[in-house]
Amino acid sequence: MTKRISTLLAAALAVVIIIVASAPSSYAQRDGHDIAVGAGFASIPVLAMGQYELRIGDDASLALRALYGAKTDTGIVGYTGFGIGAAYRFFINNDIPVRGLSVGPAVDIIFYSNSTTNRTARIILLGGEASYKLMLGSISIEPQLSFRIGISGGESISKLTSTLLYPVVLVGYAW
Repeated sequence: MTKRISTLLAAALAVVIIIVASAPSSYAQRDGHDIAVGAGFASIPVLAMGQYELRIGDDASLALRALYGAKTDTGIVGYTGFGIGAAYRFFINNDIPVRGLSVGPAVDIIFYSNSTTNRTARIILLGGEASYKLMLGSISIEPQLSFRIGISGGESISKLTSTLLYPVVLVGYAW
């Protein structure tokens, strides 16, 4: 059953990527930024993340992420993980996508392994986030507050298979 969920999530992410890649370029650059890339750190569940954000409408964007976590003082001792994630962001208060205040749903899937015990775990994180992307020319600073519910596929990792609320700060470049 969990293999089926992973396959469905991967297929859904592929469909979203195809739709975004084939979207017409009818969204005029009102602020000069349609794409933003950034990197940052979170306390839990991932230590490092890279993000690619693309404007897909007059008031929306899609953020795609690469995720990495390793054994640290967060209680995930011995585990190293890689994953992917996505968020669909709605910009509010007349903010233009890839700048300003946004909220939206998000999903992440992270594959962990423990080389000491030869155990693996797949964690699916469902939830949402609120963020504010401050633009300083082409440099972006983006504090986020993320909310996720962790679902385990295989071995459970207690810090990740619960309700999570964690801050993230991304610094990047937009064009």
